Amino acid sequence: MYTDKHLVQNALWTAHGVKILPYQVSLHWSWTPEEKTISAFPYLDQFLANPSHAGLLSSLRSVPYYQYQNAIVVKRDVRRIPLKLDFKTAIDPNEANHLKASYDGLLYFHPVDIYPENIASHEGLLTAFRRLQLLEGFGVEDHRRFGSYSLRHVDFSTVTLLWSQFVVIYS
Repeated sequence: MYTDKHLVQNALWTAHGVKILPYQVSLHWSWTPEEKTISAFPYLDQFLANPSHAGLLSSLRSVPYYQYQNAIVVKRDVRRIPLKLDFKTAIDPNEANHLKASYDGLLYFHPVDIYPENIASHEGLLTAFRRLQLLEGFGVEDHRRFGSYSLRHVDFSTVTLLWSQFVVIYS
């Protein structure tokens, strides 16, 4: 896929990369005392439970509106989500060093490939998940990673894509 090709010019592709972090974490399945695996995701009924949403709303409503002027996003001019402070606005050298070593962004990002599927479409999303399944092994019993959790970090910009992924994961 080169810049003179149709897919690149129309942004009908998906970039695949990994973040290789400088520490080791066991991704082996966790087990209950009854010898059942612990799901990496909440169960759908837990995820959609009204008490969870009511609790979040109640918590958010308890934050005074006037507190906005004192919020870190206003005082330190943070303009992105998730919140990431610019190391130039650090309050001391320790905070500056911490922000420079952040795992967010491209510091530990390594490109893997570019695929011709557009994950904004249902077909493209399913095809991309299948590619990742073959690499990561989730749901494949004879894969070398069987018995391990798979991590997924996605940067995307549309609510439609978020909803599509939610439907695929929970169906």
